[in-house]
Amino acid sequence: FRPVLAEISAVCDFSSQEERLVQTDQEVHDMQKCIFKALEQVMQAVGMVEDIEEDLKKMDDNIAKMTVFLSTDLTDVTLVEHLHS
Repeated sequence: FRPVLAEISAVCDFSSQEERLVQTDQEVHDMQKCIFKALEQVMQAVGMVEDIEEDLKKMDDNIAKMTVFLSTDLTDVTLVEHLHS
């Protein structure tokens, strides 16, 4: 857009429009920085949530193993078998 504006400015005065364009470009740049900063924070939160989900799955597996262990008849299973369960 700037090259076209430069050609037309030889005939007409577009200095105020050029100034507005520069200002608008800066505002867009500032908004992009703000969005990228927020996006970075969201991505960090996603990583934390994924870590928590992984930990919860491990806990769920452990609870299932404990439930099986506690519901078995302890007299029929050796100590070694309990430890491997």
